[in-house]
Amino acid sequence: MAGPVATGQIEITPTETGMTVSAYVRGLSDDSVTVGASLVVVKTDVNGNMRTQQSRTLEISKGQTLRVAQAGISVGSEGVVDIEVMVRHDDTVIHSITHSIQQKVSD
Repeated sequence: MAGPVATGQIEITPTETGMTVSAYVRGLSDDSVTVGASLVVVKTDVNGNMRTQQSRTLEISKGQTLRVAQAGISVGSEGVVDIEVMVRHDDTVIHSITHSIQQKVSD
């Protein structure tokens, strides 16, 4: 199979107490393929540290966008949230995307 078969996407939606982080996979291959995808979120703020990981295996083809995982994150007045989405095909990472958010609320 030539060329990339899928990519990952991150969606961040603000909430009253922090954010909702969603991970998606978008199919690029004309053929249906099986991919594994994972969402990892690491938060460090004044309240402590948190790490969550969610993974899923799915069948996807060109034009489809499927949600892999979703996590609600509370963030204190100061904190950092690191997000990573990885997509694997045939036990190889074919796409990885990261995003870091630093929050600092001034008094």
